[in-house]
Amino acid sequence: MKKIYTIAFTLFMGGRAEAQHTFIDSTLNDICKQVLVEGTLSYKSDINYMGAVVMDSNTGQILANVSVGYDNNKDVADIPNGNNKPVHAGIGRAVLYLTLMDYLTPSFIVDATGGIYKDSISECVITDHNYKFGGYGRLRLKEALDRSNIGMIKAAEAAFNRDMGAYGGALRKTGIFFSDSEDIYDSEDSNNSDQLWSPRDILGYTTYMSLIEETAWVNAIANGGNLVLRETEDDPVSPMCVIKNKQGIDSLKSAMLDIVEEGLGRQMKSNHTQVAGIANVSPVDVEGNRGCLAIAFFPYHNPQYTLGVFVNKHGMPAGRIIPTRIVGNIINYMVEQYDKNKKVSDVMSASEHKQERLLPYER
Repeated sequence: MKKIYTIAFTLFMGGRAEAQHTFIDSTLNDICKQVLVEGTLSYKSDINYMGAVVMDSNTGQILANVSVGYDNNKDVADIPNGNNKPVHAGIGRAVLYLTLMDYLTPSFIVDATGGIYKDSISECVITDHNYKFGGYGRLRLKEALDRSNIGMIKAAEAAFNRDMGAYGGALRKTGIFFSDSEDIYDSEDSNNSDQLWSPRDILGYTTYMSLIEETAWVNAIANGGNLVLRETEDDPVSPMCVIKNKQGIDSLKSAMLDIVEEGLGRQMKSNHTQVAGIANVSPVDVEGNRGCLAIAFFPYHNPQYTLGVFVNKHGMPAGRIIPTRIVGNIINYMVEQYDKNKKVSDVMSASEHKQERLLPYER
């Protein structure tokens, strides 16, 4: 397996003429920049890039696109096209979860006890962030999506029996290649069941994507499977591809709601609207940097916006709380100030919420 899901196209937005009409809302752009800076001032000497992208969930139009850093650890400086540049992908567990929905249920039990996993063949080592405390123990699959790399890779082993060909076939259906064409996936690799099982690749550790790409993929989950990405009026209105696994999409959306309501993404929770999201921190790279990602959509029942935030941070602390808090603050601004004419407040009672989010096969 040469690459697991390196995107098979290059976004061409950055080189376009400025005369082309974009969908950027300057007010929303400014508030995203302000919240990014406010949320990272304490760490500015350790941050070399941070970005925020807001998309219209239904049209795929990019409404805000901010990428900045700190110049000489002091002044805020724009990074042109920073959100188009590949960084450590943070949606690996979400993509894997979608592949698993043809094989397992959200309530499938995985054992993440110990917090450390060593593959007996490839000898790669996977850890959960709480491994020093003994790991998470037994988890449902939808809980592992939020918390445990070990839980997710063990679920993948159960589903695909360590067969990279079977995994590759499932991966093609997720839309992660931004194409409906199966030719995007290397047919030689995908049909070869003898390829070495690669946990790091399957979890997305070796994959690089831009913040715009990752936000666009989550946006497709939000709107039911249509992957549309539009920066200017010249971009196609029709989807680049359509994710056809409706049950898998619904299950992933429900799991993402749990992440915000009661999981490690609680900083994204809003008092005004129901938010669903994912958050992740990449393994440390050779320069000591970690990519801290959070992507959310809202309102849950009728998504109108998808918001992605990425912070590339050197050293510790580097956790989900940095990007999730920024996402939460931007969402609160948007609900309270940015778009009062749209129904973005859909908070239900706790009992109504619990019953509504359960899928038929989870009740």
